[in-house]
Amino acid sequence: MNKSKLIVDSVAILIGDYSIYRKQAALLILKAMLPSDFVKILLSDENLYPFDRNDTRVKEWTNKIISKGKCELCGSTNRLEAHHIIKWAFT
Repeated sequence: MNKSKLIVDSVAILIGDYSIYRKQAALLILKAMLPSDFVKILLSDENLYPFDRNDTRVKEWTNKIISKGKCELCGSTNRLEAHHIIKWAFT
């Protein structure tokens, strides 16, 4: 497999709805094959699918949702949590 195809496939895995293990492997491939500055730019792209609950974008989204102060479904203000409809990654 040539280097360009491997890079494109790895980015596709990060964007797609793949298992967390495939996403981690794709990230390792990208880190090994691309300059670190470029990987940082690539991962800061908002179009890439967050693949980890600890992703900064996921944390920012969670804080934004909780800061509304009430449940959008029932209006409760107790024990608020943020949930997503699409899984971060299938396990």
